[in-house]
Amino acid sequence: MKIVSEVSAPSGHAGARALAPPGAMTGTPGDMEERVKQIMADVLDLEPLGIDGDTTMDTIERWDSLTHITLCLSLEQDFQVSFAVGEMEAMLSYDDILLVLSEKLR
Repeated sequence: MKIVSEVSAPSGHAGARALAPPGAMTGTPGDMEERVKQIMADVLDLEPLGIDGDTTMDTIERWDSLTHITLCLSLEQDFQVSFAVGEMEAMLSYDDILLVLSEKLR
């Protein structure tokens, strides 16, 4: 028997998605990028169109350690994956997040 628990998504995050197998990548890489941008926008209070390769923990004042944990948890929930501590520590920019997620979803 599989038990699925629901976790509240951050305010404004569209968390109502159909469940896929853990780690399953549905859609195209472009879809993944758009999903990541939307999650980052929701958590970091940014405009999705303004998120790009220059979006890093060092350039976004609101992206502190607590917000980083919230971002990682939101990504885990949306993509149905679980990050190791080292992976979370490596996700310090939009590009880093895409890289870690791409590897995770292979």
